[in-house]
Amino acid sequence: MSSEVDLQRAIMERLALIPGLVLWRSNCGAAKKPGRYVKYGIPGQGDLIGLLPNGRFLSIEVKIPGGPIRPEQVAFGARVNSAGGLWFVARSVDEAVIRVMEEMP
Repeated sequence: MSSEVDLQRAIMERLALIPGLVLWRSNCGAAKKPGRYVKYGIPGQGDLIGLLPNGRFLSIEVKIPGGPIRPEQVAFGARVNSAGGLWFVARSVDEAVIRVMEEMP
């Protein structure tokens, strides 16, 4: 894939074929409104957020090969995994599919 956005789109398209899986694009940042900034999202949250068919929270951090992972992303992932959810880094469509399928009931 040429960009993270392309890889995110490809992962979403492929995971959409899994019955019962719910997945959406998640943004984090700030927007300038008249006279102020509005922050949204949680620093470090995954690029793709959703629910596995069994109801477990799912967060996927999408990175192109060689793309660095920031400390706040690792910290977010540790919180998700310690709470019983599933967070992981996907650098390919196949990697995302394999990790999700490993967690299927």
